[in-house]
Amino acid sequence: MALEIAVAGANGFTGRHVTRALKETRACHVVELVRRSHNLQPSGFDLRDRSSITAVLGWPSVVVHAASYVGRDAEAALAANVEGTRNLLTVARERGVRRFVYVSTAAVYGRGPFRGLTEEQSVVAPSSLLSATRAAAEQAVLEEGGIVVRPHLVLGAGDRWVLPTVARLLSTLGTHIDNGVALHSAVHVQELGRAVAWLATQPDIEPGPYHVGASAPITAREFSVWAEAAGLLKPTEGSVSLGKAHGILSGDQSLNSSATLLGIDHVFDVQRLERAGYRGAVAQTALGEADLAWYRS
Repeated sequence: MALEIAVAGANGFTGRHVTRALKETRACHVVELVRRSHNLQPSGFDLRDRSSITAVLGWPSVVVHAASYVGRDAEAALAANVEGTRNLLTVARERGVRRFVYVSTAAVYGRGPFRGLTEEQSVVAPSSLLSATRAAAEQAVLEEGGIVVRPHLVLGAGDRWVLPTVARLLSTLGTHIDNGVALHSAVHVQELGRAVAWLATQPDIEPGPYHVGASAPITAREFSVWAEAAGLLKPTEGSVSLGKAHGILSGDQSLNSSATLLGIDHVFDVQRLERAGYRGAVAQTALGEADLAWYRS
């Protein structure tokens, strides 16, 4: 009998790749929970409304939650990420769901530097309200014995934050930060989808947090190379210190925060996932022509 898995946010940036990876296993039946269908019509599912979850969830064995709010509206973040996650957990518990997997973010750790940080060493200390709502969602999931997935920078077609932010930051500065030597854990969204699907379907997986990313980090300068190749950024030369970058960007709190993120090491150990038996991790994140074409469009 096929394993039934419900994916909340199944048509989102990460959720659609989780859904695709699950379907490729041919060993499970996927129930796609989306707030709006592909033609943007309301579907009846809304994390903020527990009754809507009850109406559509069914009786799955596994729930994957990939429907986090990532915008700047504080009330929306609290409603979707905190209350919405609690609503989904409550209905999942009532339906006897055996495993709950939440796609979170390494941003719950706050700002680095982080160099090879393991899940066991980690301390959750979010530095923004949005990250704090993700951390609160995590806590609720972990208290229920669930699995939390923490990628750092997620790239690929559909990415509306990482490369566009790098391009905006460096375009404003007109130069690199500390020669672009800061190291970052990164993962292609397809790889993230495969890892989440694996965690959702494998027997005897320990609950708790898991870092997901390529084995080797990449430099901040490599992000700029990709941004240039995607037509988001003109060729950038020279360098300023992170401190000077903060001075240049003093009037833009958002870009100042992005400079701190890009200019400091954020490297996370991914061996816990590998020790659990996952063999799909790539050595280093790369973008293909289809990804670059998406960014160009």
